[in-house]
Amino acid sequence: MRKIVLFLMIPFIFISMALITGCKQEKASVTTIVFGDVSWDSVQVHNRIMAYIIENGLDGYKADFIIGDTMPIINGVMQGDIDVDMESWQSIVPELYKKGIDTGTLIDLGKNMPDAPQGWWVPRYLVEGPNAKAPNLKSVSDLPQYAHLFKDPEDPSKGLIYGGVAGWGQLTTSEDYFDQYNLHDTFNMGIAGSGSALAGTMVGAYKKGEAWCGY
Repeated sequence: MRKIVLFLMIPFIFISMALITGCKQEKASVTTIVFGDVSWDSVQVHNRIMAYIIENGLDGYKADFIIGDTMPIINGVMQGDIDVDMESWQSIVPELYKKGIDTGTLIDLGKNMPDAPQGWWVPRYLVEGPNAKAPNLKSVSDLPQYAHLFKDPEDPSKGLIYGGVAGWGQLTTSEDYFDQYNLHDTFNMGIAGSGSALAGTMVGAYKKGEAWCGY
């Protein structure tokens, strides 16, 4: 795949002040550490690894999970209902994270991954090689001239860009790009119901050698 626009967002680990002052206590001196469990695969892997370490490597602790979207999860951490957010894309709503850190309701434990580029991507075969159908597609501003390649099956008069997944904070960034580059005249934005569904659209197009653009 080849990226055509890059959102520089690094995932950070945040914990609630409640984790420092004391988690939820249960009878028999068992302390529950609650993780925010959002819908994408990587954070769920991180959560389960940490939960395994907690429950198998520490005495008197167990892990629990609260399912939610980005904003409810981070607000839950700030309110003390959730103890750990293992993968938080803080540059999506920096003012919220700054408020939490400034008021002491969030503690930043640093980066979860060394780098994690995000953006809209297209298949490399679409823009490179002797059979490339869009050799001059270099950036978002070039997309309108190639809208016909990304035809929306429900609205053939426009192309289709998969902007993200419902409930993901990143979706706001895709919406901003639609506005900034005036893409509404030539494209519709597709919103997937889950990360797996989003990946499925990409894989399906790739197997057929078709054009695809999305997050």
